[in-house]
Amino acid sequence: SLCMKPDYLHGMYSYARVCRAMYMNSGNTEYVGRFKAEALDYFELVTETHPRFAQGYYYLGYAYLNIGLYGKAFAAWKWFLKFTRSGRDRKEINNRIKQIEDPMRIEEGYSEILAGRYDQGVDILEDYLDSQYKDWWPLHYYLGVGYSRLGKQGDAFARFKHTLSLNGSHLETMEELATIYESEGDKENTNKYRKKIELIKADIAKEQEAMEKAREKESGSEIVYLEEKTKKRKEKPETKPRERKKEKPEETKEKEAGQKQEKKKSGRPKRLDKK
Repeated sequence: SLCMKPDYLHGMYSYARVCRAMYMNSGNTEYVGRFKAEALDYFELVTETHPRFAQGYYYLGYAYLNIGLYGKAFAAWKWFLKFTRSGRDRKEINNRIKQIEDPMRIEEGYSEILAGRYDQGVDILEDYLDSQYKDWWPLHYYLGVGYSRLGKQGDAFARFKHTLSLNGSHLETMEELATIYESEGDKENTNKYRKKIELIKADIAKEQEAMEKAREKESGSEIVYLEEKTKKRKEKPETKPRERKKEKPEETKEKEAGQKQEKKKSGRPKRLDKK
C-alpha cells in the first residue's frame, strides 16, 4: 500500500508498528538497531504527514525514550495529550512524563556541557551523583568533560576513571584520559591508552567489515534466488489451450438428423380449448 500511496496513514502506522514489534522481540543487536531506526523514522513521518493522529505521538514518544532522548519523548507526548481521547492512555502518559523529569534534567546538563556552558552543566549534573542515576556512565563522562574544561583536572580524572568502570570500551573517555596523562608528562599511561584506543578502533572496523560482508551475502543470496526463480519460470513449458475434438463428417450428419427428428416429434404444442 505504501508503494501505491506513500502518505497513506494506516500503511505508514502499521509498518512502523510492525518494525517496533520486530525489534522488541529480537536479541540480535544489528537487527534491533536497524528496525529501531526504521520504526522511529516512520513514526516521525506519521506525525509530520498526519499531525492530528494521536497514536503516532504515543509511539514516537516511546521510540525516543528507547534511545535516551527524554526531551523529545516529552515533546511528543505533550502533542499526544493534546489529541488523544483515551482516558486510560492519557493516565499512562502522564505517569511516564513524571518518571522522566529527572532524566530530562540530566539531559539538559549534557546539552549545557556540549554547548560550552560548563559551569551551568556541572551545576546540574553534580546534583545527581548520589541519586538513583549514579550508575549512568554518561553522567560521569559529561561531568568529567565539564571539570576538564574548567581546569579541574583532578575531578575530571576521577570522573573519567569512573566512566570506564561502567563502560570499559568508551573511546572518548580513553582519549580524555590520554590527554590528561600527556599534559602531566606521563608517557607510560599516555601510550597505554593510545594503544587501547587503536585496538578498540581495529575491533570496531573488523565488526563493521563482517557486518557489511554478511549484508552483501544476504543480498547476494536474494538475487540468486530471484534469478533462479525467473529462470525456472522461463524454462517452464507453456500450457497449450485444449483443442476441441473435431467431429467426423459422418458423426455430424447423424447428429443433425437426430436434432431434426426431435423437432418433428415435439412439433407445435397442442391447443387447450376451454370447456
